[in-house]
Amino acid sequence: MDNYITLFEKFIGLIDWKLLQKYTVKLNTDFKKNKFFTHEHLASMIYFHICEHDGLRDLKQSMTEQMSEILPDISLATLSNHNNTRDYRVFLPIMQELINTCVSTLTIDERLKKFGSVKMIDSTTVSRCLRFFDWAKFRKTKAGIKMHTSIDGSTGVPERIISSNAACHDRTKMDKLMTDKGTVYICDKGYIEYKKFDSYTSKEIYFVSRLKDNAKFKEAIDLPIIQCNKAQPLLPVGST
Repeated sequence: MDNYITLFEKFIGLIDWKLLQKYTVKLNTDFKKNKFFTHEHLASMIYFHICEHDGLRDLKQSMTEQMSEILPDISLATLSNHNNTRDYRVFLPIMQELINTCVSTLTIDERLKKFGSVKMIDSTTVSRCLRFFDWAKFRKTKAGIKMHTSIDGSTGVPERIISSNAACHDRTKMDKLMTDKGTVYICDKGYIEYKKFDSYTSKEIYFVSRLKDNAKFKEAIDLPIIQCNKAQPLLPVGST
């Protein structure tokens, strides 16, 4: 548990609390609140994920027993209520600030430099309680949120995250994820959309993906490589 507390203290030291306060005021997330303010909510949720708790009951217990001097002692009902009602957008600038910090300080994978900008896109589904997430109805008995993510290949840091109903197909978010000219995007077969790929290529946005098992293709023309372009040195000069 001491390791969790040490990691927690280091993590919250990275948070720009003045930035959080700015958006707290802007979005009125502490309006008519007399306890468990926005900054305490963020700190509690960070601790929740660091400890990999299974639910709010575990968080409540650890806040009472190990973190009473750092995190407020509040009821399960208060925890649940704030998770359901506080405007999540207040935390987005903090997330973006942490991502920017990681991108600017992490070591870049030297192996990817010769390919230029390389990014990976994928999605993951998070199951939710249908009672509280009726807008995200996924199946008859449960809700689900899908997180569509673009990850910088050289640092491994998420660059862009888009949320949607879990029923939303991956391909519907391609235009928001594959946007950067001169970038190679790596994706799985769920993103294959040939007309979109043609459009992206015309805009100098490139892709790498596995072919579907039932894919039909025809070789239009075979052009041998006779010289390497020095401006884009993907192959050694002189390769044929």
